[in-house]
Amino acid sequence: MKQEKGLIQLVVIFILAIIILSLLGVSIKSLIDKLPANNTLGDNFTYVWNSVTEFFNQYVSQYYLMFRDWIIGLIKNIF
Repeated sequence: MKQEKGLIQLVVIFILAIIILSLLGVSIKSLIDKLPANNTLGDNFTYVWNSVTEFFNQYVSQYYLMFRDWIIGLIKNIF
């Protein structure tokens, strides 16, 4: 339960930080654009995201779909 509270608090703090920066007139995009080697940063995030999605599609998705179908079958049998 504590871990769930911490995750919710982290999301709320993140959203509030974005709202405060917006009210102060700070553009997050312009801050990121000013970072040195911005292309490298974007390339790294793209590479990691593509790797994660490829891993999910190749290895995890079939088990996820079986688990999802099993849960749906349980729910249908209950009702």
